Amino acid sequence: MRPALLISTLLASSAFALEGFPASVSLDETVQTNKPTLSQKNFDQLAVIDGVRPENKRGAVTRAYLSYVPEGGSHPAAECWARWEPLLKKAGWATKAMRGGAYYLKRTDGKVDSWLELKLGDFQDPLVTLIRVEGAPTELKLTAPASSIGTVADTADWPFLAHFPGATLSGTSSREDPFIVPGVDGHEEALVVADGFALKTYTPPATLSQLETMLSYQAALTKAGWEVRPLVEGGTSLIAHYEKGGRDVWVSIGRSADDSDTGLTYAVADVGATDFAKALDAQCRMTLRGVNFDFNKATLKADSNPVIEAAAAALRARPKLVLEVQGHTDSMGNDAYNEKLSQARAESVRTWLTSHGVPAAQLTARGFGETQPIADNESDLGRARNRRVELVCKQ
Repeated sequence: MRPALLISTLLASSAFALEGFPASVSLDETVQTNKPTLSQKNFDQLAVIDGVRPENKRGAVTRAYLSYVPEGGSHPAAECWARWEPLLKKAGWATKAMRGGAYYLKRTDGKVDSWLELKLGDFQDPLVTLIRVEGAPTELKLTAPASSIGTVADTADWPFLAHFPGATLSGTSSREDPFIVPGVDGHEEALVVADGFALKTYTPPATLSQLETMLSYQAALTKAGWEVRPLVEGGTSLIAHYEKGGRDVWVSIGRSADDSDTGLTYAVADVGATDFAKALDAQCRMTLRGVNFDFNKATLKADSNPVIEAAAAALRARPKLVLEVQGHTDSMGNDAYNEKLSQARAESVRTWLTSHGVPAAQLTARGFGETQPIADNESDLGRARNRRVELVCKQ
């Protein structure tokens, strides 16, 4: 361990490159890289300040906390900065901004810009983040789902959802939890599109960031014909829907934590494989998961087509069944409004079915509002489960 400098006098210091960083990131011998916190990502982003406004920069990112030498020490932030700024300046860095204890510096090497964020606090370990603004997300190549997914071995990828290069499969399971599609900016309700899904978990490469995961799969899925839901800034998952050639598949790709060794997941809900005929024959009742409406309206979304078409086919093959299309809402809003909305949604589904070959005499419509919940209305998930349309045989 290097001896600590006395910081009571601000004398000229010798520069020492931080372990894990390039030689240009040189401070003095009062600090060293805290190795357990060192993280390096091939493609990530950092919000930097060049003058006044923050701006996101993307590229290769290295980040770590620094430990004071000797261990357990703490140095005033102002004194640290007074020593370190000249050393960084000598290495080619120019200070661009300071805000709330964070300093932003820029350095140009040839045509490549690098940014350094140095967060200092009087009684906190410094945090240093370096971004070299170059490169791009990994380009992935995916194929569209086949006419049937079929059986996929626990030890294999889904054929249409190849794993990220360098990741290794660590587990496969079937889940009975709802597959949730989150709402967007308060203009769209969270949706339950399936009551279960299959999950594959992978150990990701250490250099894989959440950002690269989202951007790489967004581009690849879009190119393969999927409809990708809008990405959420700082989000940990990407959701996409494939609705072509009779297929109705939802996927969710998650990178829960940048530095987690088990944080890469692929969830698949094959809604098109639902056997509506079997459900009707066995229970004379089925929930139309995947039949969705515009926010606070009774207008059917286009992505409802595969489910409602499958339901129509099952009903046309059973002309003797007489069923009630039942609409249900969550508890948001007053009773009268919810009853009206649920009635309108039930009638919307009935109208669609009767206009696609199901005899009108076979169906009635009724809205129950919030009176028959199947889950807790205190959570987003519970409310999403409660918003549903069911087909129920009339006694």
